Amino acid sequence: MRTYCERVGMAADPRTLERLVVAYWLDRAASQLRTHAEHWDDREWIGSNVEFVARAVGGGGVVA
Repeated sequence: MRTYCERVGMAADPRTLERLVVAYWLDRAASQLRTHAEHWDDREWIGSNVEFVARAVGGGGVVA
């Protein structure tokens, strides 16, 4: 990841790396919801894969 950041002219500091992880997670969760309709009704999946991470990000735990 650090090499990629260097190639595209981005800083590879912890804050930038955390933001890249969050962007990846958002894309992955959206993809899962698009391709697996059963997740929409699965409260456990939503809780673990969407709400938990959203609280961590929104609560200042990550990318504050």
